[in-house]
Amino acid sequence: MLSGRTADMFTWNDFSTTLASWFVPLSKRRRLQEKYLRLIQGDRTVMIYERELTHLSRFAGTMQRGENEKCSRFVDGLRDSLRQSLMTMLNVDYKSLVDTARKLEAGRRCKSMTVSVRNDLRMHLSSSRARIARVENGTRNRGQEPKEVTRLGPR
Repeated sequence: MLSGRTADMFTWNDFSTTLASWFVPLSKRRRLQEKYLRLIQGDRTVMIYERELTHLSRFAGTMQRGENEKCSRFVDGLRDSLRQSLMTMLNVDYKSLVDTARKLEAGRRCKSMTVSVRNDLRMHLSSSRARIARVENGTRNRGQEPKEVTRLGPR
């Protein structure tokens, strides 16, 4: 019997909390609980944020009683753009919520990369056009007279 409970009433959460109290000093547990409460996604990917949140949730104790609290805490720490998209999904299971967040992030990253590639291509084309114009205008040699170009091969 542990903490006045019989073995059949002792849940995994009770066991891990009791074990942590034996091996993790109270000051460290409190520090980890604070870190859990303040954790936000920031510049992490959804996958890394979720992994760190899950790790810290072991020290949350009674702060995280069930699936709904876990989902709420996950969504609360996400970037604004993802949080707004997932606010309506708080009644689904945690795994589905995380999976949806990953897909949204991947879709946005892909869209962002497409825009970035498109912008890079535009910049490259405009600089290529400028180089061609300079050569055609004879300004490639910085103010000097353009050299006569001898063409090799048949005309």
